[in-house]
Amino acid sequence: MTPEIWGIVAALSLAIASVARGLYLFKVRGRWGLLTFCARAGAAMALTVAVILAAVTHGQWSPFDLEQVALGLALAALVVYLALAWRFRMDAAAPAVDLLTLVLILTGVLAIRPGGPFLMCAQQGFPFLVQWVLFLVGAGGAMVAGSAGATLILAGRGWPLQWPRWADSYLLLRQATMLVVVFLGSGLTVSLWWAWQAEGTLTSGDPRETWIAITWLIAAMSLSAQHLQRRWGRWVAGLAVAAAAAAIVGLLAVIDLRRLLGM
Repeated sequence: MTPEIWGIVAALSLAIASVARGLYLFKVRGRWGLLTFCARAGAAMALTVAVILAAVTHGQWSPFDLEQVALGLALAALVVYLALAWRFRMDAAAPAVDLLTLVLILTGVLAIRPGGPFLMCAQQGFPFLVQWVLFLVGAGGAMVAGSAGATLILAGRGWPLQWPRWADSYLLLRQATMLVVVFLGSGLTVSLWWAWQAEGTLTSGDPRETWIAITWLIAAMSLSAQHLQRRWGRWVAGLAVAAAAAAIVGLLAVIDLRRLLGM
């Protein structure tokens, strides 16, 4: 089976999770929590297989294969969300996180052409791999935080649905944002050190590293916004959504945009 087929399986599983969580929001009786968890876990396993097959098909794991990046980012978001949901016993960013990950998977398997340049000798070292694992996990955390922020914003509009408790969504947002700051900050540190060791420069020249730095800065601003005296909740949620958008655009769209502009 191809990685695209496994990606479609993961997308279908997340569609089931989204529907189940939607029924819960509309107060339809049923064991939607168990169904949602099983569907997400199945999606995570299917995505793991898809990422492995994509790397095997390409000949190596490469951040220059945007299909691998899209599937890896979706997997990171699911793993981070499942871990935080299990740790704090809450499901406080659904169905936003399921829908966002679903769209990301469909984009990866349907809209992005697989392939790309192979890694150069300097990029085949262990620090380069560590750098990108940290980037993907941090960006996945940004997607979780952004989904929690979107849930807070929508819940504040007063629609009579069974929204998660405000305190639960905010706790999830805060914990996910802390992961973003730690993982992206660590990834940028490794990237800086590796670029200096390999090329004697402060950057590898990949424009996505700049967007990772932007994402890290917005996430740090989201953490700091809780100290504002007025409307701090809106700032925290809005900045979390902005960080998620910056992470997705930076990892998946920047390279193609530069190609279109001839840069």
